[in-house]
Amino acid sequence: MKFLKIILTISSLLFLSVSSTLAASPLPEVSYQAEAIIQLNLKARPRTEIVKRIVGNLDGKNNDIADVDGDGLPDIETEIVSMNLVGSDPIFGEISLKLKNGLQDKKNTRTAEQPARCLRPARRAMAPCPVDSFFDIFVELRHTPFHNSAVGLEEPAEVLTSCESVQLRGASKGLTDLSGHYTQRISGKIALCNRNREPAGSLLIHYLKLHRN
Repeated sequence: MKFLKIILTISSLLFLSVSSTLAASPLPEVSYQAEAIIQLNLKARPRTEIVKRIVGNLDGKNNDIADVDGDGLPDIETEIVSMNLVGSDPIFGEISLKLKNGLQDKKNTRTAEQPARCLRPARRAMAPCPVDSFFDIFVELRHTPFHNSAVGLEEPAEVLTSCESVQLRGASKGLTDLSGHYTQRISGKIALCNRNREPAGSLLIHYLKLHRN
């Protein structure tokens, strides 16, 4: 019995040591292939609205997994480090949708919690359990109109930012894997503001799809 207690004590110490090491070593940044369908309307072109597919990359950095809300289920917060999706349109020209960083007291994050029951096909019994994920990000939209004159000059690029945070929801592949399909949590378009914080258009993200590189 005494020998058994010693073994259990050693096992517990080893578990605590491994757990402490894992907690002290956060996961590195992970890059994802990104694809989105956006609907864009600008006040400068009131009669023109486009729906466009844009592609690029998104980088995220996971924090430690922990039971943040005390409900007995593991949670995680992921910092969205960067995002850059690009496309083009005959009228709006080159279009890019990026993450807006450097905003005071505002973070670009994704949060997720392990569900109480894991629903997955039997053939994928060893796969990570899908989780509900919530994105809360600020974006910057830039478009550079093409110029058709013989001079070949470009009109100045217009840079707009989301007047409020963009909230997306969907199912991620796992707590630490953001691969999945996401749509806006709140229906309706998001207002875009110019440098003077004046409304200058609207944006609707029909979906954002991520796939781990």
